[in-house]
Amino acid sequence: MGKTTLLHLLGGLIKPKTGEIIIDGQDITSLSSKNIDQYRGQNIGIVFQKPHFIASINILSNLLLTQKLAGRKQDKNEILAILENLEIKHRAYAKPNTLSQGELQRASVARAVLNKPKVILADEPTSALDDQSCEQVIQLLQKTAVDLDAALLIVTHDGRLKDIVNHQILLG
Repeated sequence: MGKTTLLHLLGGLIKPKTGEIIIDGQDITSLSSKNIDQYRGQNIGIVFQKPHFIASINILSNLLLTQKLAGRKQDKNEILAILENLEIKHRAYAKPNTLSQGELQRASVARAVLNKPKVILADEPTSALDDQSCEQVIQLLQKTAVDLDAALLIVTHDGRLKDIVNHQILLG
């Protein structure tokens, strides 16, 4: 099994052929498609390897939509605070196609932590980032995980993270 497949299983994006996946006491493999989507929106934050945003609306609107789809109150100030922490607040009203790869990756991190998930899954969250942005993103992910008492799982080939993360599992 590859790293992305592992994340897709844990995020409820695909179902395993056998077995269970228990997150915070909930067997996510037993949920219907509708219920897994709702569960994911409320409990799992995902940073995909390639950022996915609606191209026709700006970053702020994309993030407001994330809150709405999860059934949360839309909070522009909360979003702007997260974007400021990631040093991309000035890009809130920009459309995704005008952002650099690094800015898009940081916007993806903002989306993943926005709904205060119980689990944060990150697939190569720092691959498109310079060293300073890499450190900021990892610090935000770690701080958010601690603040929310959430599990954080990062899969990466980025050697810069080996001295930053607490626990490492190497897949061969």
